[in-house]
Amino acid sequence: MKQLPTKFLSRKEAEDITATYNAGIMYSSTVPYGKKIAIVSMVSPPEMGEDHDAAVTKLEGFWFKALKLQFQDIDPTHCSPEWIAAHKPMTDEHAQQVIDFLLEVENEVDEIWTHCEAGISRSAAVSKFIASIYGSPFPDDYRHYNQHVFSTLRRVHAIAGLHGKLVPGLKGGLS
Repeated sequence: MKQLPTKFLSRKEAEDITATYNAGIMYSSTVPYGKKIAIVSMVSPPEMGEDHDAAVTKLEGFWFKALKLQFQDIDPTHCSPEWIAAHKPMTDEHAQQVIDFLLEVENEVDEIWTHCEAGISRSAAVSKFIASIYGSPFPDDYRHYNQHVFSTLRRVHAIAGLHGKLVPGLKGGLS
């Protein structure tokens, strides 16, 4: 199975890489030269108080392909049902979109990066998931990832595998 390196970063970092590339600067210290990199973009929905420009991440240009998702950086296991109803955590549908995107790009790209607003929680959870199914390194001591996002991806991944869908890394399990 192909190992796909992953990296998590902030929205600003992802947009700065795009802007640098679009300005004609083809190489910088943060971007591997000659690599095809897909990105999973996660921001809060604009109706959740985030301004429109932040919610609609500017990624056109550098990235080979981009998946843009909108959900909040929350873990429903720590919230009341009333609070959850008023907010938008990651759903099974979001998780399936991530899995479908990975299946779509896995043979076309050299790396899959992720970003969220701060580059700490949602993006780290998706990068941890990517690392676990593609056998890529992920910092063993990193604990700030969103547990809900990671566990939702794991659960939906397992369900997809049980229904006969080819899912990368399923035989190797998830750590």
